Amino acid sequence: NAKYAVALEEDNPYHYNTLAAYYSSIGNSDLEIQNYERGLSYCLNEIEKTTFFSNLVGSYISKDEFYKAEEYINKSIDLNNQDAFAWFQYGELMRAQNRLDQAIEYYKEALKMEKMENLLQGKLYYSYSLCCLRYGKCEIAKEYINKALDIEPNNHDYQSLYNNLKYCQ
Repeated sequence: NAKYAVALEEDNPYHYNTLAAYYSSIGNSDLEIQNYERGLSYCLNEIEKTTFFSNLVGSYISKDEFYKAEEYINKSIDLNNQDAFAWFQYGELMRAQNRLDQAIEYYKEALKMEKMENLLQGKLYYSYSLCCLRYGKCEIAKEYINKALDIEPNNHDYQSLYNNLKYCQ
């Protein structure tokens, strides 16, 4: 359907976003990136561009191309430093590189912003909780994993972290 939508409205960036998400779900990161970049060329405003730049960050993280991910996250934040998703993605980039101090700071920035859609917000809570656990900040980690579970109670990753936190003091 997304390919058909692109054929009908080639200049709609969100069709490319949908296609990129599909390619991500089947593990084809090259086509994922290609579609984000094509969609980016049709973005009409900074909000749309911020989203596409931030989505590209996740694509490049999955390929372990951290230099490219950092290039895109900087573009995203330069356009809109009030976007929670951009700060979340910056945290994810830092966590992927095991730079947990910086990841925590970027997650905190995202937490200050307007909430994202539920599933993304749950991932933010989970990632922040995970980093806090690694630093022995048990109470903060417990608080945020509970928030993640409030959003998605059947998520196995969230449940596993919650179970690990039972023994954290």
